[in-house]
Amino acid sequence: MSNRRQHYTPCLPGMQRYLIGRPNLSSQESLRRQMEEVSGKELWEFRRLFGNLVDRKLLCESSHVKQFRNRIFSVEVVFWAFLNQIFLVNTSCASIVKKVQSWMISRRRQPPSSNTSAYCQARGRLPLELLRSIQAGIVKRLEGRIAAAEKWCGRSVKVVDGTGLSMPDTVANQGSYPQSRSMAEGCGFPMMNLTGVFSLCSGALLGYACGNKHIHENTLWRCLWNLLCPGDIILGDRGFCTFANVAEMFEQGVDSVIRLHEWRGKKMLYDKHGGDSANDRTARWLKPRLGGKHWSEKEWHDLPTALWLRVITVYVANNGFRTHKLSLITTLLDREKYSAEAIAELYFKRWKIEIFYRDIKTFMGMEVLKSLTPEQINKELAMHAIAYNLVRALMQEAAQAYDRALDQISFNGALQQLNQWLWLFFNQNHSSTEVARLRQEFLAKMVDAPLSERPGRNEPRAKKRRPKNYSLLNKPRQEMRLEGHRNRPEKKYTFSPLS
Repeated sequence: MSNRRQHYTPCLPGMQRYLIGRPNLSSQESLRRQMEEVSGKELWEFRRLFGNLVDRKLLCESSHVKQFRNRIFSVEVVFWAFLNQIFLVNTSCASIVKKVQSWMISRRRQPPSSNTSAYCQARGRLPLELLRSIQAGIVKRLEGRIAAAEKWCGRSVKVVDGTGLSMPDTVANQGSYPQSRSMAEGCGFPMMNLTGVFSLCSGALLGYACGNKHIHENTLWRCLWNLLCPGDIILGDRGFCTFANVAEMFEQGVDSVIRLHEWRGKKMLYDKHGGDSANDRTARWLKPRLGGKHWSEKEWHDLPTALWLRVITVYVANNGFRTHKLSLITTLLDREKYSAEAIAELYFKRWKIEIFYRDIKTFMGMEVLKSLTPEQINKELAMHAIAYNLVRALMQEAAQAYDRALDQISFNGALQQLNQWLWLFFNQNHSSTEVARLRQEFLAKMVDAPLSERPGRNEPRAKKRRPKNYSLLNKPRQEMRLEGHRNRPEKKYTFSPLS
């Protein structure tokens, strides 16, 4: 063996960094590599619109589980792609993968495959805690930008109400959110009860709690009490009119304005010597002897034995209102500071929560969820809340920048403008001055078509165009076979061969 061959030592590629470590990088080289990584993964059109609302540190991969290695579908790419899928209602995963391919090609990076498996797996790896942290940060910024003049008598008003959602008929979803018993097996859909709390000033979805159809909205409401702060005012319909709810809120320093349930009004003792008017009376609400099944004996014992309330009677003469007389209860006892007329006007603003639910359910497609498992259903709900609050944040910024009322800006119009204007922010070569100009143009066009005020408007809930007269699915699809014409399913047709 020659001396040259004798002193030869084999060297495996990449083994040096495992034996002696990587060489130290200069600060300039480290910054250059960091900027190169950011420019390859950052989706510029979203960062330029929502960069001040979504904390970049939360999307850093080092802060999450180790299973997120250096992938094309990184945490940040998957988050913004998932968010774009929520904005583009009824958009498939295949369409979003095509858009990610265009993002990567524009940055001279290797595009992913057109197969949706990698994207769907990456969505499944997104931590739910990450989405909730992002949602909490957006809500904090939204509430922090509310001016004192926008509050009601200097106090924050929050609205609570429940709603129902549907989802695909899978075994996993049926296990957590079973369908109604009146529906035949294989013919119904899993049903979810959801209770949400919205800010009356900003319209932001502060939080929500969900459960199956057997869990009442009052039970879910108890899970959201941490969203209330001392000094707040809560608005609710008669479904939340219970002694425990009002008493617990009052103990936390939160006042209530709630419609009186007809059964609760019979258990109140009215003050006959207080000098009250006929439509504004003071009453003493005694605590019931037995608490609800969700209250322990100690929790029920700690509640006060009675509450002093105001019972305000309101007469409604507007067309389109089914109710012409209603009673409100409130813990706002100061008649000089909170008049009966002001409280009645405040309660009528509770209708805004129906508009908020319409925006997020109808315009953003949350009414029928798309995920196939309860775990993904929870993430889809969180992404809908994030997307809704981001649009609300843009509306709030535009209203404050151009001195417009937030109620005059259309949510659906803002959502449509967002989807049509995103390509303007796609060019990563734009200077900061150009980006600021585009952003100002974006906000200016959001307020140039204000909504008209139409008080007392009465429109029937009816459709003019008739749907196709298909038979109803009353059996599982694989078992159902239609016989005859769809307009006459009871009549069977037989055909004889031609002679």
